[in-house]
Amino acid sequence: MASFIPYLIGVNAITFLFMGLDKQKAKQQKYRIPERTFWLLALIGGSIGAWLGYEKL
Repeated sequence: MASFIPYLIGVNAITFLFMGLDKQKAKQQKYRIPERTFWLLALIGGSIGAWLGYEKL
């Protein structure tokens, strides 16, 4: 159980960073990260990071 919290923090941080990268690419009209990548990250525990990236970036 002790390793579960760092895992969640890590996967949410990665998801948040991917959201930021995707939004930056969208503004530059470059190839974007596939949506299925975000769904996968959310399913493995990154849903909070995805939500924060969507709302705050």
